[in-house]
Amino acid sequence: MATFPTQNPQFIWIIAAVRRDSQVVKPILHHIVAASEREARRELLREHVCFFAGRLALQGVSYE
Repeated sequence: MATFPTQNPQFIWIIAAVRRDSQVVKPILHHIVAASEREARRELLREHVCFFAGRLALQGVSYE
């Protein structure tokens, strides 16, 4: 099966985040599908303090 580049590449972003209202600093890993790190962080920013952990390409898609 061939893989083809896509116009809007999607990645799985792994972002560690701590809830803003938490008394305990315990990071939780969130896996978010998005085209960019900024887009992925935007989903968590309201309730979390985020820091980058990693990025995975979606399976079956080639980004060359």
